Amino acid sequence: MAMVRVGRLPEQVDRIDGELRQPRDVLDGEGLRDPSSGDHVQPRRATAPDEVDRAIAAAARAHRDGVWADLDVASRSEWLERIAGELDGVGDDLAVAESTGSGVPVAVTRMFAGSLAGAFRGAASLLRTAGVRTELPGPVRPVELLRLPWGPAAVLVPWNAPAAMAAGKVAMALAAGCTVLLKPPEWSPLGCNLVADAIHRVELPAGVFQMVHGGPATGAALTGDPRVKVVSYTGSLAAGRAIARAAAEHFTALQLELGGNNPAIVRADADIDATAAALASGMLKLNGQWCEAPGKVLVARARHDDLVDALRDHLGRRRIGHHLDDTTEVGPLSHAAHRDRLHQQVDALVADGGDVLTAGEVPDLPGWFWAPRLVVGVDPGRCVDELFGPVVSVHPVDDDEHAVALANDTPYGLAGYVFSSDLDVAQALGRRIRFGEVKINGTSVIDLTPTSTQSFWGLSGIGGHGDAMGGAVIGRKNDLAALNLESTVHFGGVISPFNAWLILRGAGTLPIRMRAHQEAALRVASFLETHPAVTRVFYPGLASHPQHEIARRQMRNFSGMMTFQTRRPGREIAARMVEKLDIIHYAVSLGHHRSLIYWIGTDDIQKSTFSHDAEALRRYRDYAGDGVFRLSVGIESADDLCADLARVLD
Repeated sequence: MAMVRVGRLPEQVDRIDGELRQPRDVLDGEGLRDPSSGDHVQPRRATAPDEVDRAIAAAARAHRDGVWADLDVASRSEWLERIAGELDGVGDDLAVAESTGSGVPVAVTRMFAGSLAGAFRGAASLLRTAGVRTELPGPVRPVELLRLPWGPAAVLVPWNAPAAMAAGKVAMALAAGCTVLLKPPEWSPLGCNLVADAIHRVELPAGVFQMVHGGPATGAALTGDPRVKVVSYTGSLAAGRAIARAAAEHFTALQLELGGNNPAIVRADADIDATAAALASGMLKLNGQWCEAPGKVLVARARHDDLVDALRDHLGRRRIGHHLDDTTEVGPLSHAAHRDRLHQQVDALVADGGDVLTAGEVPDLPGWFWAPRLVVGVDPGRCVDELFGPVVSVHPVDDDEHAVALANDTPYGLAGYVFSSDLDVAQALGRRIRFGEVKINGTSVIDLTPTSTQSFWGLSGIGGHGDAMGGAVIGRKNDLAALNLESTVHFGGVISPFNAWLILRGAGTLPIRMRAHQEAALRVASFLETHPAVTRVFYPGLASHPQHEIARRQMRNFSGMMTFQTRRPGREIAARMVEKLDIIHYAVSLGHHRSLIYWIGTDDIQKSTFSHDAEALRRYRDYAGDGVFRLSVGIESADDLCADLARVLD
């Protein structure tokens, strides 16, 4: 084993009105335990009710006094950049804390930890670009459009990736001018404490950022208080319903991401081995504790047995091990109660006629290990609710119509998948299933495009996440082929109350940002279309080079994403990128602070865009052999990007 050395794990500390103190109360039941050994780590602490009230009062006072909301854009952005600077140095400790809380392998949590600073830098860049005031033409005199924060924002994050979720939501809330009350999950609070430590070190004004601890009682106190004006929550349906009921009394603005049992349609013409590899990858992300993981596989009847065999084979290849072993691919589940709940859910499917097929070997350790499972032979009507673990049900279907009917026969609508060798047919199917994001021939954890919103349909929640308008995103995506065409389809017209401009009152943010993106994207597109080393350029949803005049006329709908192919071998270009560019900076900046360049290979390569790891960069070179690269044009960085591309391509 290649075990990561563990230092002292952070303590649970409240941050209230500029003061730091340990929460007074302790939650009933088991404490925080090491997921690989079951050993006790710390008690699960809770902030006393009077202290929660004091935190809400401080947030309301800070908002009322304008100590944060009234700051100009430059000042607020500078604070966010300072927080990012503090987060740059906490990656290793945060990776261990997150892995210990969730059971997710430390090699994965290290990738997420490396992205947190970029969340704050991205928020600062977005704030500087969009600003808080726009002058619009009026019939008599100009009209002033102001983007004002709603007020105190409560942020409640889940236990599967709490620090990364907290960083993204807190950064955007602060950028919007809100004071923030963060509650980490009671099962995995330690990583959020390190994020809060970094924020505390920059010495924000009292009441601007606070953190309290606890379970449902603390959450209810935050979300039901009329002084809290907006709530962002990611977690279970039961808790989401409770939050919605409490918020309804005061019409509090809500963003709720509540999961779902996500269908995957596998057509008869799909590459079964490639499909099984992608499904296995999606099943095992975050040890299966991923709300967008495939959960209900609907496969053409003639291919059912072949897919089951291939899927068991791919699942069985993954190394299950200690969460702090760098060679582990699948770790233990987060906590014993979650493992027991999964057992009960699968047992219920067996009672309904299902058979369970396991894959892989769990280590001889006393933790919360749970081998991946397939459930076959059960009525698809019994497989409705999310399992949230490394398990899927597999069901034969007669044809596409049958598959679409079963996929849509659900109260949820978070994510869906389609697998087929005919991408046009696959995308047509993707348009017919009603889920916030549909991925074709892949299960990447990365959103298809940074400039659209994935909405939460039905019981999957309220609102969405992402930067732009749209009820759904359909990605034409072949993760396993050399040429990766990506296009998007938007429908539904939902703007999340807690997306990239989560709590800005009024309209106009999207057009401002998109206009800036158009100008930047046009400069980069012109460079690529005329460069002799580039053979072709593809734009999401637009015509491709050499029909670039058509694309240019439609550029008002352009997302800033483009894919291009080079004349030289991709490995040569990739090696030049590593040699001539600050490639680690590109790999972790996530598109907003500067540009993000990465090349598309297998799903593992896509995950590595979060990594500082030199081995990940080596894998980038190895998988870029066909010369296909994807880039996202940052608003502020088009000229720098063109200069960098010239250094690589000339």
